[in-house]
Amino acid sequence: MHIVPVVRGGVDYNREFPEKSLVNAANFKGPRELAAFLKSLETDELEYSRYLEVKDRYRAFVVDNRWCPVCEYLHKLYQLPENRRHKVVDLRKELYDGHVLTPPPIV
Repeated sequence: MHIVPVVRGGVDYNREFPEKSLVNAANFKGPRELAAFLKSLETDELEYSRYLEVKDRYRAFVVDNRWCPVCEYLHKLYQLPENRRHKVVDLRKELYDGHVLTPPPIV
């Protein structure tokens, strides 16, 4: 498919994905700046093809075992003697706090 993904969300896309594999809305000051970039990309065939080249090097797939690391972590945590009885683990703190980014507001 000849589509360049435009993303906005709680992931640091600049760190997680190769440059020019997608357009990260967080890199723009607002919707107008993003729209101007997308319009320029539409008319610049060479730049558009660069994005498609980079994007096409990768394939998306669904990993069905996304909870496996959580189970492994909890199992290891339970093995510690001090955690064997009545220990409550704050999953949000352990798994998400400081790891998930909130997207900035659209202005």
